Amino acid sequence: METNANCNVISKVARMLNFGKYDYVEAPNYVGGLAIFWCPFVKLSVVEKSTNFIFCKVADVIGQVLYEWDLLLFYGSPYIENRERVWSSVDEVLNVSCGRMLMLGDFNQVEYHSQKLGGSQNIMGKEKFMLWRQKWQLVDIPFHGVNFTWCNNRTNKECIYERLDRGYATDEWYQMFPEASILNLPILVSDHSPIILETVIDKKKKGRVRKIESWCLDMDKPKETVAINWKVELDGSPMYKCSRKLQKIKYDLFTRCKEFQMANNILWDDIMDICDNNQQQLQKYTQQNILENIRQERKTREECFDKALIKLAYWKQRAKGKWIALGDSNTSFFFRCAKHRKTRNAIKMIQSDDGNWVSDSDGIKNVVCKYFKNLFKADECVESMRIPDEVRNLIPKLDSQQIARLDEKFTKQDVKTTVFQMSGLKAPGPDGIPAIFYHKAWGIIGKDITEAVLHFFRT
Repeated sequence: METNANCNVISKVARMLNFGKYDYVEAPNYVGGLAIFWCPFVKLSVVEKSTNFIFCKVADVIGQVLYEWDLLLFYGSPYIENRERVWSSVDEVLNVSCGRMLMLGDFNQVEYHSQKLGGSQNIMGKEKFMLWRQKWQLVDIPFHGVNFTWCNNRTNKECIYERLDRGYATDEWYQMFPEASILNLPILVSDHSPIILETVIDKKKKGRVRKIESWCLDMDKPKETVAINWKVELDGSPMYKCSRKLQKIKYDLFTRCKEFQMANNILWDDIMDICDNNQQQLQKYTQQNILENIRQERKTREECFDKALIKLAYWKQRAKGKWIALGDSNTSFFFRCAKHRKTRNAIKMIQSDDGNWVSDSDGIKNVVCKYFKNLFKADECVESMRIPDEVRNLIPKLDSQQIARLDEKFTKQDVKTTVFQMSGLKAPGPDGIPAIFYHKAWGIIGKDITEAVLHFFRT
C-alpha cells in the first residue's frame, strides 16, 4: 500500500491493526512510501525494497502441500518520464525470481480504454508497458467488483476514473492458483479502492450462531421483549421451560437489533453495496448523461462517507463499553476486536504430529480431533499401575468438615453469586447468550433460572 507516512505512523498502524510483523519504505516528504503488514503465522520474508516496490518470498500451505512463490508489491511512477526506469528496475527482480511471481499494486498505468473513463482518450505509456508485460509473459489476473479503482475526485468534465490497481502473475504462479481472482471494492475513503487477492475459493460457508447483542439490553423495547416472553406458560421441566424461553427471547432480540441497525443506518454492507452499484454502472453510461451520473456517484460517495463516520462512532462506542470493563486501549481494542476478531480467531493452518503443515478445513479438523483423542484416551499401562501405600498416605485427604461442606445442598444465593461472578462480556457459549444478559434481566428471569438450576442438582 502507498502510505504517504513516516515510520512512526506505520508502526502505530501495525499495532492498532494487531499485525505482528511489518516492513516499509518511508515516504520522502510524505509523498509515496510503501508498507506491508502480515501476521506472525505467515511465512514471508522481505528480500529487496525500493521507492517503487517491495519484493518478498512467500511460503503458502494449502492442504498438505507447501507452495513457495515470489510476491512483488508495486507502486508505479505517476510521471510518464519515469515509468520506463521503474520497469527496468523490476526486470532485475524478475531475473532472480524463482519464476512463480505475483505482482500486485498500483501500476499508475492503464492499457486499454476499458480501464479508463473521462479525460484524454490518448493513453500515454501504454505501448511500452504492454511490450514490457509481454516480454515477461505476465497474465492479468481476472477481477470482479467495481470497474475502476481510482478517481481524481474532481467534478464535471475534469473527473477521471481508472483501473490502476491490478494484479499480474507469471504462468508458473497461475498454474499453482488457477482459481485466483481479485475483488475490487468500491472507492470510498481514499481516491483508491482497496483490492483483495483471492487465491483459493472458499466453497464452504459456516453458518453463524445468532447472538444477543449486549448493547441493546439497556433499551426499553428489549426489556419489554424479555418480560413478555418470560410470562409465556410452557409445559415441561424447569430447565426445559427456561431453555425454550431463552431461545425465543434470543431470536426476538436478534430481530429487534437488526431492525434498530437498519433504522439507524448501523450496517456496513449497505454502504459498500450502494457505492459498488453506482461505480459499476459508470462504464455503461453514454457521453450524453455521463456528467450527470458522475456528479451523482460523487454525491452518493460523500453521503456514504458521512454515514460511515456515524457507524464508526457507533462501533467506537460499542467497543468503549468493553474497554471500560476490560481495561484495554479504546483505539486498539476497537480495531482489534470490532473488526478483526473473526480473522484472528480463525485457524488458518496447523502442524500435525508428523510435522506437516495442514491448511484445508477438513485436514485441520482431523488434526485437532486426533490430538484430543490421543490426549484423553486411556493409557494401558496406567490401568495396571498400583499406587504404593506409602505414597497413598502422602496424598492430602478431606476432613469431616470439608466433606460435610461439599455435601451441603446448593442455595438460591449460591446460584445468583455464581451467575454474577461470570464476566458479562466474555464470549457466549453455543447458545449465543452472554452472561451480561442474565445480569441485566435477573429481576425478570432470576427466580425461574434459580429454580431450574436447583432442580437440575436435585434430580
